[in-house]
Amino acid sequence: MVIVNLTHCLQGRVSQGAYATGQTLNKIGVLPGSDLTLEAAFTKLHFLLATEPSTDDVRRLMAESVCGELSG
Repeated sequence: MVIVNLTHCLQGRVSQGAYATGQTLNKIGVLPGSDLTLEAAFTKLHFLLATEPSTDDVRRLMAESVCGELSG
């Protein structure tokens, strides 16, 4: 299972691990969504789940920018 933590803020990014709650999310395997918009994360996750053979590959590729959806 792949779960991505996103923000609804107009600017900024998810800084998972900066607070106790974020550290707990890291421990249970939730992926930080960085500065992905909800729409970009939804689309990217669906694409990767349809094309990648393993959950580990999906988790790895969610953190990589494919076409500029992550600022870095």
